Amino acid sequence: MYSTGHGVERDKETAVRWYRMAAKQGSAVAAFNLGAAYYNGDGVPVDDAASLEWFLIAKESGSGPAAAAVERAVAEDVRKSIVTRGELQAAALCEQGTEVPQNYELAMKFYREVFERGDNAAAVRLGNLFAEGKGVSRDDEQAVTWYRRAADNKYPIGYFYLGLMADHGRGMAADPIRAVDWYSKAADAQEPHAMINLGLMYQDGRPGVPQDNVRAYEYFLLASLYGVPNGTKAAEQLKARMPQKQISEAKKRADKWLLSHRAVGLLTSAPQPTEGPK
Repeated sequence: MYSTGHGVERDKETAVRWYRMAAKQGSAVAAFNLGAAYYNGDGVPVDDAASLEWFLIAKESGSGPAAAAVERAVAEDVRKSIVTRGELQAAALCEQGTEVPQNYELAMKFYREVFERGDNAAAVRLGNLFAEGKGVSRDDEQAVTWYRRAADNKYPIGYFYLGLMADHGRGMAADPIRAVDWYSKAADAQEPHAMINLGLMYQDGRPGVPQDNVRAYEYFLLASLYGVPNGTKAAEQLKARMPQKQISEAKKRADKWLLSHRAVGLLTSAPQPTEGPK
């Protein structure tokens, strides 16, 4: 009604809101209409990935027009970048269950297809579903398998999760040395949460991982420079227990790391901007 103006004043934005409410209840027609809205820019900005996302949801609910729209989109997207993004977004919708009925089985189907298209984030999401037991029985070994597939393609988050599993002995025997190795690969690819975990391991010391406050502070500092709040807190707490000589050494190491990773704007020794006129 609102999209065509039958019986009410035409209002495409309101039509989209009604489509969303119906799609949340599992309506294939509403999902298709949302896909069409994003395709044509009716009530929402044109967004090809969002359009395909909704067409995929509608197709899986049995919509023939949506299936045709998906087939057309796949044929037109030569590089498959839009198809990958749309399918990844559709998987997230099914996993989260906030805009469509939650459907982990369908989410996993989409994630598998996206991974086959070469997107490693999908492998990590699959690993997380197995690790958290969402839609399947918890299976840490399967989680490790998917994290490893991402890591084999040098995906930083894949390294991070392998480190986490080795750190906590899930899906494999606990192995601090292997955990440090995987965390280090993730950190070297500028994954800041791996920096936090490396800092914790060096701060506490583990079997085969000597306690080292300088390295711990270096990684906490790097994590904080990359915007991780826990990094700032951990760095401040550790700094209070360190002599100035160790603090200076850790900062030098952090700056050397930043230079080698072309992150000059984050240097700890960079001059701070002065306060401008009020």
